[in-house]
Amino acid sequence: MAALLGARLLFCFSCSLLLFALPSSSSTPSSFHGLSLRKQASILVSIGQSFRTSDPFFPSWTLLNHAALCSWNGVRCDETKRAVVELELPNMNISGVLCPKIAELKSIASISIPGNSFSGEFPSSVSALSGLKLLNISNNHFNGTLEWNFSRMVGLEVLDAYNNDFFGSLHVALSELPTLCHLDLGGNYFNDTIPAEYSEFRAISYLSLSRPGPEPETRRQPEHRAAEGKATNPNHKS
Repeated sequence: MAALLGARLLFCFSCSLLLFALPSSSSTPSSFHGLSLRKQASILVSIGQSFRTSDPFFPSWTLLNHAALCSWNGVRCDETKRAVVELELPNMNISGVLCPKIAELKSIASISIPGNSFSGEFPSSVSALSGLKLLNISNNHFNGTLEWNFSRMVGLEVLDAYNNDFFGSLHVALSELPTLCHLDLGGNYFNDTIPAEYSEFRAISYLSLSRPGPEPETRRQPEHRAAEGKATNPNHKS
């Protein structure tokens, strides 16, 4: 098992280029519940109110502008222009928290917010999004555990949580996701026990669990005071 897991930890192959090519906005996931443009705009406005940024990126995010929702910065809709399917806010120097209301966007297939300064716990309610294919929250300051109900995320293909402050145990349910091909939990503070089930991923082509080094004493929890991670990918993004 160790040899197999080690090979997977270091093996980086294109997973149909999913990490770089976001899910197509040409179709709407089957979870689409027919929310009006105004309702979806209201959800996004609530999410944006928890952001702190000096970037002049969000003037379009107003309820008065709900009819043009599909033209809002960082927002992409399906081909019918009725449903939000992508939220893309990479490297925007955004701080603050991510509002749990994001889970109300039932049609969303891709959430990509890497390279910001988000903090606090990532909303576990996102696990209710059965149509979510890509979740990239890398290079932020999210913390807490990943005790999500992963069993509902049956369409997830890419989960990139690299370089945050998560801790606790690695969730066994991740290994049961049928289409998950890219999983990066490196750069966090999970404990050093790798579940045996992590050798049984069905579709995995990239897996990283490497740790960044000792966690500061003021933030360490007894259950995850451990040595550095099992593997390191020297070619990983910084």
